[in-house]
Amino acid sequence: LTHAKQLWNRIAAGDASMAAAFEADMHHLALAGGRLGAPALAKFLSEFNAITRHAAHSRPGDQLGLDVATCLLFVDNALANLTCLDAHFAVRADALSARLLSLVAGDTLPPADSWLDDMSRQAQQRQTMAVLAVEMQSNLRQVEKTLEDYFRDPNERAALPSLGILLHQIGGALAVLDQPDASRAVQHVEQAVQAFVDSPAEAEPDVAAFSAVAQNIGALSFFIETLQ
Repeated sequence: LTHAKQLWNRIAAGDASMAAAFEADMHHLALAGGRLGAPALAKFLSEFNAITRHAAHSRPGDQLGLDVATCLLFVDNALANLTCLDAHFAVRADALSARLLSLVAGDTLPPADSWLDDMSRQAQQRQTMAVLAVEMQSNLRQVEKTLEDYFRDPNERAALPSLGILLHQIGGALAVLDQPDASRAVQHVEQAVQAFVDSPAEAEPDVAAFSAVAQNIGALSFFIETLQ
């Protein structure tokens, strides 16, 4: 399920190459659902699998992208409470299936109930977080590569000043996501990189400082991965 959610975020962002992998994940999820001893959930997973097979290979618009993400969150919540599913679960599952079918068919959707609005907001927040996490990981990999090049060859320092922009973007995204500790860790890396920039061109890189920065980057990468 976690992998399927990550793949759907990429599909919703326009990466059609993930469709086959997402379809496979949903197929396995539907098969597993039949063995959980929860008929209403098994029924929903079977229907959800059939509907998303089409959605994954189309170009989902914003509404379909959000509604599939909402259904994935609905499944996530159900699995977390498998032994005591909400009394309204079956009715809500049927409503979600019907809504997805209407979206795929291009029909006009009726106003959403309050519970669905709340769940859609949660799904949208998770999608935003996942998109930011992907961007932060990309920036962090660039920072890591540039620093490794510099420490292998101190003459490779021309790109060091540009790292401040990447790190500032990462720190800003973490601040938006209300992650002050991680944001401060980025600031420490920023300060260390600035020290490398300010060091004389003929100076050897500070091995201890590089080791500390590498540890911080590794910890940040692991933390950002958990946000996805």
